[in-house]
Amino acid sequence: MVDKHAFELEKINEQLRLEVAELRWKEEALRESEKRFRNIALSMVVWIWETDEKGVYTYCSERVQDILGYTPDEMTGRNFIDLMPPKAAQRFQKEFNEVSENKKIIKDFENWNLHKNGSHICLVTNGVPILDEDGELKGYRGVHKDITEQKRAEEALKEANRKLKKFDRLKSDFVSMVSHEIRTPITIMREGISLCLDGIIGEITTTQKEVLADTLEHIDRLVRLVTDLLDLSKIEEGKIELRRSLVDLCEIVKKIQKNFEKYAHDKDICIYSNVPSQPLHNYVDKDKIIQIFHNLINNAIRHTKPGGKIKIQIEEKHDLVLCCVSDTGVGISEENLTRLFSKFEQFGQKEDPENKGTGLGLAIAKGLVDKHGGEIWAESELGKGTIFYFTLKKVSPPSILVFHDRQSPSNRIKNALKGDGYHMIETSDLEEMVDLTQKRMPSLIILNARYEHMDALDVIEQLKQENKDLQNPFLVLNQNNHPEGLVRRDDRKNDICFIDKSITGEALKEKVMDLLAV
Repeated sequence: MVDKHAFELEKINEQLRLEVAELRWKEEALRESEKRFRNIALSMVVWIWETDEKGVYTYCSERVQDILGYTPDEMTGRNFIDLMPPKAAQRFQKEFNEVSENKKIIKDFENWNLHKNGSHICLVTNGVPILDEDGELKGYRGVHKDITEQKRAEEALKEANRKLKKFDRLKSDFVSMVSHEIRTPITIMREGISLCLDGIIGEITTTQKEVLADTLEHIDRLVRLVTDLLDLSKIEEGKIELRRSLVDLCEIVKKIQKNFEKYAHDKDICIYSNVPSQPLHNYVDKDKIIQIFHNLINNAIRHTKPGGKIKIQIEEKHDLVLCCVSDTGVGISEENLTRLFSKFEQFGQKEDPENKGTGLGLAIAKGLVDKHGGEIWAESELGKGTIFYFTLKKVSPPSILVFHDRQSPSNRIKNALKGDGYHMIETSDLEEMVDLTQKRMPSLIILNARYEHMDALDVIEQLKQENKDLQNPFLVLNQNNHPEGLVRRDDRKNDICFIDKSITGEALKEKVMDLLAV
């Protein structure tokens, strides 16, 4: 009987020894796991945390002391917002409430916190919700990362950019001012030399003519440089306006080719064009488009050797017009293509050192293409030539609403503007005018200064009351003998322009283009 009990006791003791050994092994494994977790937490550049559902810390890794100066025990029981400045705390609390209500993750919450020594530390917070078995929110688990140095570097970069922009603006203002001031003496010098060359102020010798002619050539080059500087300054300041009209791009290209033929012929270069047989109309700034082509063609001529060819081409591509100027010149290396449209960049001058440009033509061309909403780029191969491409969006002419009385027909206005392709809308009824303004959103409204029972300002006020989004300008045709009381001067605040009703058709056309300029 004793042996039986001893055997049972020994069996129980053995079981206990096994369970104790297993428990010790588990404790050792737990200690090792905790050690690994602690080492991971210490090695990370982030501070690991857990909170309850209200954002009160229940756990913080030891990294918190390196980041904020507080021990984990000092942080336990504190809320997220306890160490944040008032505005940052308010913003963080609002964001936390929004995500916690919907049990969403905390993603990239960025706020400034106070270090124990009083300095400011910027932390970015990310976390995931902790849910119980019923899916209710118990709290959050996540990390805080110190991005103070990164934020300070960003602020320093912003400040440096601000100073650079200010310096660039001052430089542009200086260039613009100097260019304007230089124009007058240049004009006077050019006029004086031209008078000498023409023999108007006396005979000069052949040698003197050669010297003066050479001087005049350099003055013309200086004029081009000053003009380019002024154009570029306006583009950079956003002061360039487009005075659009409906033009035939095919006709423009043909005239440009003809204008360059003699210049190209003198350099033994063949210039020709390839355009559609039918007119290709587009609503663009004619002068600016001509300037783009001129800059590209001048660039092509400078870099094309005698015997070379230059082709101007345009074609319709869905809602775009694709324009290109190609040459058989010296070409551009691949590494230089990326800098092609930068200011003062010049390539290929070693091949033609006597025929240098200003280095601004391509930058100006890009600015003007950008203003039209298009794109410009180039393809090139050294020794085989370059092709410049640019696109123009196909734009329809805007609509113009003419409000007239029965005694004042709008035929003269229509005749003056018909060549520019504007879509004309006419009415003599005020209610219909209000309705048309809301439905058609015209780009310009033309009206008389006075009607039978009201004046233009009454009409404009009613239109603005009925349509709060109305942004178009108004052109008021004023009578010289109109009754007193109607404001005659332009009202720029409300985009109202007054002109005499007797204005010529050409002047009316120019005024409309000015008002529609963007």
